[in-house]
Order: sequence, then structure tokens, then C-alpha cells
Amino acid sequence: MSTKARANVKPAKTSSVVESLKRTSEAGIAACPATVLALIAEVERLRAELASAKSASKVAETRMDASSPASARLAAPAAGTEKDTARLDFMITEECQIEHMDRPGADPLYRVRWPWGDISQRDWSATPREAIDTAIAAKEPPCSS
Repeated sequence: MSTKARANVKPAKTSSVVESLKRTSEAGIAACPATVLALIAEVERLRAELASAKSASKVAETRMDASSPASARLAAPAAGTEKDTARLDFMITEECQIEHMDRPGADPLYRVRWPWGDISQRDWSATPREAIDTAIAAKEPPCSS
């Protein structure tokens, strides 16, 4: 049963079941008092589990409270995302792509390429982000490949 479903169980009904079972047991009407006592114990266990689920639900609600510092951290953009967003916007607007060159025994190099004009940056960069930043700074694609 989910936590949400458990939270919807009414303790008053459980209490009346327990009281009914206790009266039945005390009156000697039940055929097996051990079974009745086991049922009472199970109801008490379920009551404790329900209380625990309600407590956990309150903790979760507190964590999701919009005024909590954790929620503020989740809502705030991560450091560097604004610059990455600008890079992505540039790549989309320019319809360009990152080209890489593998070098044996060395790190690969990167540059921006505009496939619609078969144009690439003249210089290679150490990272894809650096290549995009160079292309953004140039403000227009280079004239030759």
C-alpha cells in the first residue's frame, strides 16, 4: 500500500475494530481468543505504521515547502547554466555543430562547423565550450573552411 493510501486510512475505524475485538474476546464469544488477540496486535501494529507514514508525509511536505532553503536551491539555476544556455541558443540559431579532431597521444581538439555553408572555424580549441565561445565572440561565421 502506498504512503498516500496509508495516510487516508481513518484511525477512528481502526479504534472501533479494536474495541469490538476486545469486547468479543472479553465476552468469550470468539471461538479462538488467541486469534482475536493476534488480530488486535496486528491492528495496533498497523496503527503504529499509519502514524509513522503520517509523520514521514509531514516531513516530505516540509522539505517541499517553497520557503525552505532546499527548495530555493532547486529553483535557482545551477552555476554556469546561463552561459551554457547562451551557447545552446547560438548553436540552434546558427544551425552549426561541433567538430572534433582526435590526436594520437593527445587530447582531442574542437571547433564549430556550419554545415549549410561547409564552413568551419580556422582555429581549434581545447574544449567544445571554448570553441563555441570563440564563435560567439566572432559574431559571424568565418568565410572559408
